[in-house]
Amino acid sequence: MPNLPSAPSLVPSQPSSPTCLYVTCRNPPKDADGGAPPSQFQVASIGPLHKQQHDLPPLSTLALKDKQKISVESASGNSNTWRLLPMNVGKSTAFVATKPGEIHAFSSRCRNRAGWSEWSIPMTLQSPASPPEPPSGLQLISVKAKSVKIAFTSGFENGSPITSFRVSYTLKATTDFKRCTVSTQSSPVVIQALEPKTEYSFYVEAHNAYGWSRPSVEVFACTMATSPLAPTKLRAVNVNSSSISLSWNPSSDQGSPLIGYKVEYNDSSMLIEPSDCQCTLASLKPGTLYRIRVQAQNEIGDGPFSQTIEILTKDTVPVPPQILVENITHTSVKVNSTSSTSNIARTRILMRASDEPDFKEVACGRGRTFNIKRLTPGTQYHVYGQDLNGEGWSECSDHVVFYTLQNNTRPPAPLKIKNLNPTTFSIQTEERTGATEEILFRIFDTTKTKLIHALFRGADEEADEDADDVMNSSTKGLIVLQVESSLSLVCNVLEQGRVILHMPLDNNDDVVEGEVAARFRGYREIQSRRITFGKQMGSSLEQNEKQQSYERQKLKRRKKHHDASEKVTYQPELIDIVKSKTKRAKSPIDQRTVMICVTTIVVAFIVLVVIFH
Repeated sequence: MPNLPSAPSLVPSQPSSPTCLYVTCRNPPKDADGGAPPSQFQVASIGPLHKQQHDLPPLSTLALKDKQKISVESASGNSNTWRLLPMNVGKSTAFVATKPGEIHAFSSRCRNRAGWSEWSIPMTLQSPASPPEPPSGLQLISVKAKSVKIAFTSGFENGSPITSFRVSYTLKATTDFKRCTVSTQSSPVVIQALEPKTEYSFYVEAHNAYGWSRPSVEVFACTMATSPLAPTKLRAVNVNSSSISLSWNPSSDQGSPLIGYKVEYNDSSMLIEPSDCQCTLASLKPGTLYRIRVQAQNEIGDGPFSQTIEILTKDTVPVPPQILVENITHTSVKVNSTSSTSNIARTRILMRASDEPDFKEVACGRGRTFNIKRLTPGTQYHVYGQDLNGEGWSECSDHVVFYTLQNNTRPPAPLKIKNLNPTTFSIQTEERTGATEEILFRIFDTTKTKLIHALFRGADEEADEDADDVMNSSTKGLIVLQVESSLSLVCNVLEQGRVILHMPLDNNDDVVEGEVAARFRGYREIQSRRITFGKQMGSSLEQNEKQQSYERQKLKRRKKHHDASEKVTYQPELIDIVKSKTKRAKSPIDQRTVMICVTTIVVAFIVLVVIFH
């Protein structure tokens, strides 16, 4: 009668793959088969196991009958349970279904006529590793104009840790994929640098030491539209003194149709149709620097500005300057030039005497004030000016006529003002050396402007109708202008005569106080007199006439002692000073005469007394 055999041995058999492990049973040695060769083998397995798992459950848990039917279990079964494996036709080879990189333990036994042997010592095998399984569960977290965020779940590692993921994307209608490789911890993944309002498809791949996985299922996304890009290559194609023509390359609409372009230049702007990539900036100032930039607009909003360019408009020939002469002496004059044009490089002054045929340049420079010397006393001069810039010389300014002072020039007489009615005055003018040249007027109220009528009448014209003519708008030579708180020219005087001033008053105006002034040829000083237009002025007019009569009498006495070489400016406030000085000069002479007479009489009396005694 044979004995129980010893446990058979197990060896790996080929071909093993990442998804299946094969083992083969070998008969025990002849001296250990119990005297009869084995007639049947059984193989049990447990797994998948952890790499560090060594405490396997005992094989006694398999209470199996000799003819028990065994079903093939998947590798995802309970790893803490031994189970019998199906045997092949030869009854000596068994297999177990696995996943790549899984570890399984195997044990076997055999049977002869005496019965079953003990289970063999467990043997562990690991299936070969392979590239990981593709990620799953792709989900779009957010979709913007130029980026998409995708989340996903990693697949099975297949025996080797996943080291990275690769996201591939392309336009939906093409197969030209672009890839973005990220680290293991990068779910969700943000894909940048996409085009606005564009459809894309995305898939993800995983990678381990054995290679890349298969692509995941694709997901599709359409990016959003955004504001347009900045226009490029902004340039000036034509520049003149009053306009600049511009051109630029069209801007990308970024998924939303353009509604126009905005052109900014200095403090101004203008809108251009989206189909136009050019415009002309008009009504510009000559010789001015302009900073220009362009911005595209669509329904989403305004895009960024283009690069700013700086363009300088061309200059124009300057406007003729305004010439003013002052500080006139016997042999010199001060000429001031005022220009409304900027960027003046130089100003020149031309002058001629009345008996000279041609103008001569007497001064030229960058300044605006010129002192002209070596003039002839008592001579009439004509002067004008010109300005120069990059485009050339301006036209000639208006000619200004002035007289140099004569030697022994008589000073002008005081103003003679006569009241014609409460709203009308007559100012006497004279035509000789020191004659009146201009009549000026201003009002004292700085908050108002008033209308004034001015009319010049020659000395040979009748004065009876002056008050009526100055109020009649059809009178020939009548000047009507606005006056304010600064002196304004109301009349130029060319001959002896009178200037009649009339101020129409509103119902709310009782009186309007002002100042009339006269500028005399050849003299720096001007004479002025305070006058009042209105109803309540009878007493003041009488006082004014008395004051003027008194001043004329004093001037007649003063002229007897006038030194021809002395320049005297008669002013009303000096009358009292002259009077007081005259009295003080006469008083000491009278007292001295009286004292001499008294002393002489006393001395004579004393002498007579002494003689007779």
